[in-house]
Amino acid sequence: MKKIVVPIDFSEPSINALHYAIALNGDEETEIVLFHAVDYPVPAGMEFGMPNGEVMGDQMLALVRYTEEKLKTLIRTLPQGNIKYTTS
Repeated sequence: MKKIVVPIDFSEPSINALHYAIALNGDEETEIVLFHAVDYPVPAGMEFGMPNGEVMGDQMLALVRYTEEKLKTLIRTLPQGNIKYTTS
């Protein structure tokens, strides 16, 4: 089984890279890992501690959930067959 990691930020070039990875599949069982890093801006001067970490945590959690849903929606549009899609 092949494993291909595809960094994805939902831009056209990253979607093209995903389609290229799918084309590399051939007839083998393949796992394609869609890797999306969530960039969460930290206000200047707060790198070492958030005064209201709970609120910031809620916003981060909402951003992660939104991204996970976007990845699931993308995966539903992709060919299945002998390809297993996972996210990271």
